[in-house]
Amino acid sequence: MIPHAELCVTSNFTFLRGASHPEELVKRAAELGLTAIAITDRNSVAGVVRAFSALKELSRVAEEAGQGSPLPRLIPGARLMLTDSKVEWVALPTDLAAWSRLTRLLSLGKRRAEKGSCHIGLADLEEWGRGMVLIALPPDPLEATGFERDLRRIAARFA
Repeated sequence: MIPHAELCVTSNFTFLRGASHPEELVKRAAELGLTAIAITDRNSVAGVVRAFSALKELSRVAEEAGQGSPLPRLIPGARLMLTDSKVEWVALPTDLAAWSRLTRLLSLGKRRAEKGSCHIGLADLEEWGRGMVLIALPPDPLEATGFERDLRRIAARFA
């Protein structure tokens, strides 16, 4: 079997977008034999905690049953929806310091906005994005223009 990791999974913590609970997503990833799964809710890391707990429980159950099949690695992250860009960014921290920056970025964005919203811009991503793998999700090129500038801007800032 070829190793496979799903790097952009939205849970039901992204209201009206994701349908499955993080626990269900982790369990299914294990059943499929995925190497890793990244829970990346919109401007939130809420699903990551539940996914982590579910993975620990799956590990405990597998250990008690004497099963040695590897479980998927959980990659915490968020799908960043910026107020000044049509590009969506999947942010995957590479270490604890980057995780701290991601959660700080989200906290700043939520404090700037009304409840339930988050205001993060490209300048914020440039300031707080160090140590993260950033995956660009540009809009459909037939429906939007001008996003290439944003791709180049972030690519120039982060190698």
